[in-house]
Parts: sequence; C-alpha cells; structure tokens
Amino acid sequence: MKFGIRYSDTGVADIVTIAQAADSAGIESMWRGEHVLVPREIKSIDPYYARGLPPGMERFASLDPNTLAAYLSARTESMRFCMGVNLIALHNPYQLARVVATADIVSNGRIMLAVGVGWLREEFDIMGIDWATRGSRTDEAMAVVRALWRDPHPQFEGKHFHLPPVTFQPKPVQASPPLYVAGLSRFAFRRAARHGDGWYGHDLSVSEAAGIMRRIEEERVAADRMDHPFEYTTRAPHDISPAQVEEFAAIGVHRLVLDVGSAAFDGLSVVVSRLEKIGKQLVSAQ
Repeated sequence: MKFGIRYSDTGVADIVTIAQAADSAGIESMWRGEHVLVPREIKSIDPYYARGLPPGMERFASLDPNTLAAYLSARTESMRFCMGVNLIALHNPYQLARVVATADIVSNGRIMLAVGVGWLREEFDIMGIDWATRGSRTDEAMAVVRALWRDPHPQFEGKHFHLPPVTFQPKPVQASPPLYVAGLSRFAFRRAARHGDGWYGHDLSVSEAAGIMRRIEEERVAADRMDHPFEYTTRAPHDISPAQVEEFAAIGVHRLVLDVGSAAFDGLSVVVSRLEKIGKQLVSAQ
C-alpha cells in the first residue's frame, strides 16, 4: 500500500515543513486540489458535501498546485506530487501540458495528475467554459496532453481542440505523467476505465470502494484495456488503523490519501505529529 496526504495550507513555510516531514516519514505523495476562481455567490451543489457551499468555501484561498509542486520538489528528496483534483476542462491543455512537463523535469519525474470534471458551475461560467461540454472537454484534454508528452510530432483533431502537427520539447522525464480520473459518477468510472491510468475516490468505506472497483473493472474489460497499468486510490482519515489498511489492500486499493488536517486550523505541530505516526504505524508496516 502507498500512502499519500492531502494538504491545503497557503503558508509556504508551513507547507515546506509538512512536505519535508512527510518525505522523512516515507509518505509516497502529496495531493492538492485546485479552484482557479471562487465565486462569492454559489448555488451549485457540491456532490461530496451535499450542500451549496462546502465548509470554509466562503474564505477559500488556494495556491497553484503545479507551481507549488515544482517548488516543493526542490525541498524534498523522493516524495511525489499529485495535482488532484485538477479541473482540466478549465485549462488550455497545450499550456497545461507545458506546465506539467516542466514540473516533471525539475522534480526528476515526481509529478502525477488527477483530473475531474468539477462541480462548481459558476467557476466555469466566469471563465467562459460551456458547463454542458465539460465531460467531452475533459476527455479531449487528456488525449491532447498525452499526445504532447509522448508523440514526436503531436497532433490532435477533436470537437473542442484542433492541434496541427507541432514540436513539443522537452518531454517530461516520465514517458507520460500518470493521469488519474476522480469522481463518483458512472461517467467518471467509464472515463477512468477508458482514458485513465487509475481512479481516485473520495472518503469511501471498504465495501463502497469494492463496489465501484468492480464497476470500473467491467468498464476496463469492455474497453479492452486490461493490459494497461491501472491504480486505485481513495481518501481516508489520518487515524485509519493498520487493520483497515489491510482491508483496503485486500480489495485491490493501491494507495490511500490521508487527510492530515491543516497547519492553519489544527496547528503545525499537530499535523507533523500525525505524519510521524503514519510513518511509524502504517508506512513502516508495509
């Protein structure tokens, strides 16, 4: 089992301390989501909190996860960094491919990307992106960034993106930084199976995760992609027990992303102590 952590602090000194403590504890990865803009008036319903305004959203502050990952890679030794969840449909995929490739190069191949279609319609409206097309834009954007990362002379022709043959250099250190798909809808399961290198879930019980994984495996069979490497990741609380970890491992989960809290709200010493405990009780047991 691999262990990642979620973090959302904006104090750079605290973030560096957390990253270095996690790296020392043997934690595999740090995961950070994004919102480009946060409207002051939100009517959209967050599917994970079942309310229009998730806790703390009204004071939400965020750093760009791609830039931050590149910076933190220089302050750590081996830990990987995942932009998750990245709202790829909001981005120009040509620019995003360049940013992620650069982060992968400066980190010597330690970058991952987890993409989702998003839930905050007002953010899409402000940025001029058609909410109704976000699913198909996500699929095409994933194909575009992969083509740019992998192909000698990338090109792509789709409904949303039209890329003539171009030169894209330098390539990432990794042949292609992993692209995971996040989400709990049937569309997300299908997208992960058909286009992803893995799936990223949200605070699920073992039985819930097992049911979803069975559905994704069926989709992978239907898409004839069972020979493609695929990882299952889901979030969990920081105080998960070793026995619970074994239950997730038994159903085929490859990675647990643990919510270790925030230095801004829980205190830096509390977060660091949680990381140390994870290293001693969970990482060292693997």
